[in-house]
Amino acid sequence: VWSATRNMFVVAPEFASSNGCLLSHTRINVLAASFLCVSGVALAEDRTFTTYNSGEYKLSGTYLSSNHDPNSRGTTAISAWGWGNEEIVISDEGVVTIRTSGSQTNGIYIDGANSSLTFDNQGWSILTAGNSSSAVTAVSGAQISLSGGSIATQGENSFAVSTSDVNSIATLNDVTITTAGDRAGGLIAYDGGKIALTDGSIFTEGYSATSVLASSSESIIDLDNVSVSSAGDWSTALSANKGAHVTMTGGSVATAGIYSHGVTSYNNSVVTLKDVTISTSGNNSDGLSASFNGSINTTGGSITTTGDYANGIYSGDVDSPIDLNSVTISTSGEWSYGLFSRGNIVMSDSSIQTSGNYSDGVRNSSNILLQLSNVNISTKGDNALGLFTNSGDIYLVNSKVTTSGDHGYGIALDNANVYLDNIDVLTHGEFAYGLE
Repeated sequence: VWSATRNMFVVAPEFASSNGCLLSHTRINVLAASFLCVSGVALAEDRTFTTYNSGEYKLSGTYLSSNHDPNSRGTTAISAWGWGNEEIVISDEGVVTIRTSGSQTNGIYIDGANSSLTFDNQGWSILTAGNSSSAVTAVSGAQISLSGGSIATQGENSFAVSTSDVNSIATLNDVTITTAGDRAGGLIAYDGGKIALTDGSIFTEGYSATSVLASSSESIIDLDNVSVSSAGDWSTALSANKGAHVTMTGGSVATAGIYSHGVTSYNNSVVTLKDVTISTSGNNSDGLSASFNGSINTTGGSITTTGDYANGIYSGDVDSPIDLNSVTISTSGEWSYGLFSRGNIVMSDSSIQTSGNYSDGVRNSSNILLQLSNVNISTKGDNALGLFTNSGDIYLVNSKVTTSGDHGYGIALDNANVYLDNIDVLTHGEFAYGLE
């Protein structure tokens, strides 16, 4: 029934049996669709579901919510509020379509440690078209499980899937996610929320958008065989911040805007990658970047950048370690180093290739030891050094350094030391000395 106090349709107690099971969800849905509220945000064509009561609820059909007042919050299409000891279980029994329009009008919102929602590959889709209108949200320990559908947001500051608070978990399988607004997000876990996505895709298109972000201690995002991409300027495909953890196995990460890094880790966060393909195509867009005590561990996979001033790997300070094993790095823009360390990098069994002018294979400006073992380094551009250090020492073992451009020194030092063991150095350009 319509609640003027809450400004939404709610499930009245008389529609539930004594044990909390819903007697007629169809009756509630039809009732919600038949009301016209002149003073509220719900229109005659709107159809929403909201419950505060324990029970098992089966949903199907189309759920609509529109908000024509940009200064007020709209009604969520499907919501559950499992406060106290309420146990709410929501699932689909047929095709579910969710559409919302107007600002602050969410698709799904599940609240409470004993509340859960499952859409299980019977055909479902979610679209929110307004600003600050998230598609799927789990808070206060709620559980959401989604398989085989699609999620899209079109407004600014709108998240596709978000979880917050400890034990709030979203588990996704083969889900397609797209966002089109500025400062929007694909997967967002914060304040201890957790998200896992397997065999899906995430695409964000908008200024300062983030495809995947875990923020704050205990927040975790796990990705398995997922395609993650971002097309906006000043955007990031995958990021961890404030003590969070992100793990990705297989799949790909790509960005297309300027100042749009592929993977970032900040503020005591940890990113772990295995067999991931990473690419950036905009200027000033690094493949991997760690700063402010963030760390990245990468095994297998490849990193490719094509813009100018776009490094393959960047460590911003001594407390931001990056560990690389069996990784292939390639840059093609000017001033795009394969590996640029102002911090702490260890690399083994890998290769680095740069083709742009002034694009060193390895550049070290850190005060601590840079360690490279069994690494093949090659540069093709003019003034592109194989390895250069102007501050910290470098340990290079069982490796090869090749340069092809003019003034492309093999190894160059400035106020630092390089320790070499079983190293080949080849230079082919004019004024390209092996050691300088």
